[in-house]
Amino acid sequence: MSARVISVLRYPVAGMLLLTGCSTSQPQDTGSPSVRSSVPSTTATSRSETIDTRVQPAVDAYVAFTTASNNASRNPLPFNSSYPPGADYKKFSFDPMRVQNDTYLANLASQKISFRGTPPTPRVHVTSVQLDAKPYPTVMLADCQTTDSDWQAYDQAGHQLPAAPASAPPPYLISAKMIYYKGHWGLQETTADTSHTCTG
Repeated sequence: MSARVISVLRYPVAGMLLLTGCSTSQPQDTGSPSVRSSVPSTTATSRSETIDTRVQPAVDAYVAFTTASNNASRNPLPFNSSYPPGADYKKFSFDPMRVQNDTYLANLASQKISFRGTPPTPRVHVTSVQLDAKPYPTVMLADCQTTDSDWQAYDQAGHQLPAAPASAPPPYLISAKMIYYKGHWGLQETTADTSHTCTG
């Protein structure tokens, strides 16, 4: 894994963007979302806005994915491994995001890289709501994660891995596509604007 990848992986969802993955599975559920979700309550800063109760479960699922993915990167496992409940990002994601995260974590595991410290906190706001979209309801989110964390990558010997210079320091504005499929919300796609630093 290159130093460039490590420098971006400090912001986990943005880090997935550097990986490519393919999937033959595409959600096609036409069910409509309920107002509430089975996603556990999570905490995220939301840029001084009140989020519609119909959309809050999508935001909660995004934050839950980020938290679980961070937990998984503390002890990454080989491809197709099962993670414990607190690190089970799969229940909060769909392909292609799920397979990209699988690949990312497997790459960390193969190189014996893990993360330590306190990860950045999501700062999420809703940019688009299409609850009647077909084939599945969609909510678009934007996330500019906090910068005051000590979340860093380490090698097997416990040495902190250096971050390579980048065109702009993180955090980067992450756009996340959440879809409602099989009775719950999950992260399907992300993109990040790495050309400049975002501000909360």
